[in-house]
Amino acid sequence: MKFKYLILGLFLVAQLSIGQELKEYSGPSLQDYESFSVDSFYKKIELDYGTLDEYGNHISIIYAKSEAEIESGQYEIEISDGPGELYEVIGADMFVQFRGYYGDVGYRDKCVLAVQEDGVSVVYKLE
Repeated sequence: MKFKYLILGLFLVAQLSIGQELKEYSGPSLQDYESFSVDSFYKKIELDYGTLDEYGNHISIIYAKSEAEIESGQYEIEISDGPGELYEVIGADMFVQFRGYYGDVGYRDKCVLAVQEDGVSVVYKLE
């Protein structure tokens, strides 16, 4: 029962705005670049030593879905491979999951995150 409250509390912490950490993009039009629809954003949350999951296994990190709204605009980002189906947005303390297949990044990909006023987000791969 305590674990459920811990997860709920951590989920609420993940609701913090993440838009202030991103640099606005002011380059050429993005229409010619390959685009990828964003499914969800996640925050990495480190847990206290000795935290157990519902099966009694030790866990140290969870990735909580973030409902924080990013202000509409276009932002320069770099992404790298993350755990599972997530990709890390370097320097922004957030992770992104795409609706389709993005592929392996390797070290880093330079991209633009475009957030529309209705909250729909698309990542354009610049390289």
